Amino acid sequence: MSLRERLVKALMIVSKDGVFTRESLKSVSGLGDSIIDEFIGSLINDGVLVRVGDGYKSVMPPHRLIKYFVDRGLYVDLESISRYLPGMSLKP
Repeated sequence: MSLRERLVKALMIVSKDGVFTRESLKSVSGLGDSIIDEFIGSLINDGVLVRVGDGYKSVMPPHRLIKYFVDRGLYVDLESISRYLPGMSLKP
């Protein structure tokens, strides 16, 4: 799994309940400060994330967020993130 794919999966996990922190994204992804800051910054610049107090929130529902990343050529493993998506499960 590439670094970007790890970040996308971590973002789907931490954003499932709305607002998340930089530290939660860092903890779940296991990646360093500069990579996290670059990722968050690029998503803010693209209008995907907004700041909410000390945290961040996606302005897109999960299905649109997945499409955003897929449209940019990133692989999104739906099976591994399905449990973090509202009303969706790919496992019987």
